[in-house]
This record gives sequence, C-alpha cells and structure tokens, in this order.
Amino acid sequence: MDSSWSPDEDVPHGPLHATTSVDIDENWYYPQKEQWKIKFDDLMFPNHQDTPLIDSRDIDVNSINQTLDRNNIKNIITFLKRFNYDDDINPTSNEIKFRRDNYSKGFRWSKQYSIHNSIHSDGTVVEWLQRNGKRVCPIEEIFDAIVNGHEAVGHKRVASTYNYVKQMYSNITEVMIKNK
Repeated sequence: MDSSWSPDEDVPHGPLHATTSVDIDENWYYPQKEQWKIKFDDLMFPNHQDTPLIDSRDIDVNSINQTLDRNNIKNIITFLKRFNYDDDINPTSNEIKFRRDNYSKGFRWSKQYSIHNSIHSDGTVVEWLQRNGKRVCPIEEIFDAIVNGHEAVGHKRVASTYNYVKQMYSNITEVMIKNK
C-alpha cells in the first residue's frame, strides 16, 4: 500500500478541512470516511485481522503505545478483576493460586492500568482501561478518535491534532495521526 495516501486525494473540496458542517455532503462523506478508515487500518495494522488474540503473556506491559483490540482489552480487564479481588472477602484456593502464579504480571498491570466504567444513554455499562490517566483506545476506535480530535481542533495540522488526542488517549502516536 502506498504510504503517501491521504484522505484528501480525489476529493473535490477537501471535507476533512471544511470549516463548517455545511461544507460536507453527508451522502458522500460518511461512506468515504469508512473507506478511509479501512485504508488507515490496513496501513497501520496490516496483520490485525489475521492475528489471533494476544495471549496476556505476550502483551508488553512496559509498552505505552501497545495497540490492543477490544478483545485483548477485555482480556486484560478480566485478568485484572480476577487478580485484584477484594481482600475483605475470603478468596477461594483457586483465586489465591491464580494470584500467586501471576503475581509479577498482575502487579505490573495493576500499577499501570485501572478499570473504569461508563454508562451509555441506553443504560448499558461499558468498562474501559486507563493508563497514566488516559484511556487505552482499541485498534477498532483509533481512526475515529483521530478524526474526532482533528475536527475538535478545527482541522489544524498534525501537531495540533496530536496534542489534543494525546491528552485523552495513551496509545495513539503521532505516526498514526500523520497516516490518517
């Protein structure tokens, strides 16, 4: 794939750089945005669909820019919940054994990640990971987070978008924003 691809190519009036929502033809923009997302995902995460779930032993606990998909984040949340059981209850022998067997990784992950809940308007509760005070963005949501950040800063350049996005997400890099 050509790494110089830009969402502005073959665009009559550059909708990503429009100043108002009136400038965007929604019938054209949203299907086109999905095509851009597919190209971005193919460029940034070429083997994502072909790779199996990352085993929790293979996740680099020291990598700030670790790219994880929703399933891997769910696995980390499940692991941390099991590892960080409430000390006030009487843990079973299986819980004690699990904690003893996974102490090194569990301790590091407990220091680096925290689990948070959000309640959607329909009442569903969604759990998400936070690292260093910032949300860990799943691979499936990185493109949308970058586009939302780009729109929030008034369609300015890469540096402005990166500064905005890095305040909220721990694992979105400037390289990803350049390749949006």
